[in-house]
Amino acid sequence: MANDNDTLQNGTNFYDYHKDNMKNMSGFNISKGSNFDKFIKSIDGIYFNSSLNLDEQDKAHDINYAHGLELDDIGDNYELNRNGLDDDTYRFLIKSHIYASRSKGSIKDLISITSNLLGCKPTDVHLDNSRVYLNGQLNDGLVNTVEIKGIDINTIQHANLIPYLVKELKNATATGYTINQIGFAVNSSGQIFTGGQISISKEISI
Repeated sequence: MANDNDTLQNGTNFYDYHKDNMKNMSGFNISKGSNFDKFIKSIDGIYFNSSLNLDEQDKAHDINYAHGLELDDIGDNYELNRNGLDDDTYRFLIKSHIYASRSKGSIKDLISITSNLLGCKPTDVHLDNSRVYLNGQLNDGLVNTVEIKGIDINTIQHANLIPYLVKELKNATATGYTINQIGFAVNSSGQIFTGGQISISKEISI
């Protein structure tokens, strides 16, 4: 028998579910505790318990609820090894991988994947074509190649996921296109004398 406080994923508890069903009954003694109420409650309990079991099955396959070995199994389905990541970070990596696998390879998608995986804002990510016209002439950049440059390392919340970024972007890029460079800007500031400050910016690439 279901308990009054048992709750489905949609927020409905058994008490409210049974109460709503009883409102639809007419011509019977529907007062709480009556024989008819007990009869309908037993039927409602069977259905509600079945729904609870289905919810538990959904949770078992839901990344949001998975942890430990359950999360490892989900990661294995996407050929993503945990490599020492904690549950929250590993879960985040799996979600980012799923997002990347569904990408259409547009610039917007690549920016979203990069910002989501690194935990920075989309406006912090800048994509440029490797081959562009400069002063009316093509530079020596590679064809069908894009570069990500100038992501401020201080805006990144998931720096430990940087090694996974290249693979996820490779999976997401449109056929025939490649990511040639991913650059991060390291900005540091220091006091050099009273009332003055110096800033240094350095670009690093992976």
